[in-house]
Amino acid sequence: MRFAHLSFDGLLSFGAPTVGEVRPTDIFPACSMIVGLLANALGYEHTERKRIQDLQSAINMGTRVDWPGSRLIDFQTFYIGKKLELWRSDSFVGKANETHDGTAIRRKHFLSDSVIHTVVGTDATQSDALPSTENIAHALTYPFRVLFIGRYCCIPYSPLFRGIIEADSVYSALEQIPSKFGTGPFEAECPVTSSTTEKRNGLIIERQDLRDWTNDVHSGSRLVWRGPIQGVNA
Repeated sequence: MRFAHLSFDGLLSFGAPTVGEVRPTDIFPACSMIVGLLANALGYEHTERKRIQDLQSAINMGTRVDWPGSRLIDFQTFYIGKKLELWRSDSFVGKANETHDGTAIRRKHFLSDSVIHTVVGTDATQSDALPSTENIAHALTYPFRVLFIGRYCCIPYSPLFRGIIEADSVYSALEQIPSKFGTGPFEAECPVTSSTTEKRNGLIIERQDLRDWTNDVHSGSRLVWRGPIQGVNA
């Protein structure tokens, strides 16, 4: 199998289940975030919902955290004075003649100075319309639009694409990535397979990181394995 190797650093926000106006971030990127990033790089339009949904269904990904960095919380207050469709909020929509009543408070969580590697492959055999690993690699090198990592303010600090890895599995691909932080062990997240379930260290969790692109809502979950993984010296 062939995987595109992505590296994330700088300011990041990977998303996580949200309650109210607190917007947390996981240490591992959400599948829906990676799908949105790739769709943006490939030049998909947001109205091509089935096309993006098919991409999410075909994606095969895993992540290794070489350096967790630190967490930042951005405290925001904003005034919703008009019925703008771009604003999504669990609070009410303000009216044009309101003053402080239309103010909402939001806390957005970010990762700072992290070093995180993700490998991505697709099952292009499902459809000729799906991008190959080479298509993804080209799109990340020459993106159709400006890319951001989770939120508009999280512009890539360095090139996202770091090469193509050939491996038997996502886990094996993550093991091949060189690290300037030694050989580990590092924390990793992989799809649940026979090889990962055989590992004694680690656990299987249900992660709510899928999106129903057709109806434009976050919905759906998948089982992932999280545990230690070794790397190689850079």
